[in-house]
Amino acid sequence: MIIKALASLLICAGSVQIMPQEKGNYIDNVERWRPLAQQALDDYNIGDQIETFLRVMTCESLGLPWAKNPNSTASGLMQHLARPYWPARAEAIGMPGASVFDPIANIYASAWLLTQYGGWSHWTCY
Repeated sequence: MIIKALASLLICAGSVQIMPQEKGNYIDNVERWRPLAQQALDDYNIGDQIETFLRVMTCESLGLPWAKNPNSTASGLMQHLARPYWPARAEAIGMPGASVFDPIANIYASAWLLTQYGGWSHWTCY
């Protein structure tokens, strides 16, 4: 019920609206992923993207690793499409066979994706 209420605050007339956030001002479910996300982004030399990363995560999943879009295969913290893209992304980060719901794999695949093909254009929440 709470998640549904929070999600409705983010959705306005069919498009997702993201409000600017101050550093460290995200909900606890998102803030708990900050150290891992920062490490992943640093590993791909894009550590300066941390605030955008957490803002997008807030919009995509509210920081819930088991989040699943009911209308597609988008899943996990950053809502990767399980089919057809996830297997190749997991393999690209050296975690073949990892679940899209694995928060480490999901965050690292997101950092990798940011450096590969189109940056933030993969996320409608951006």
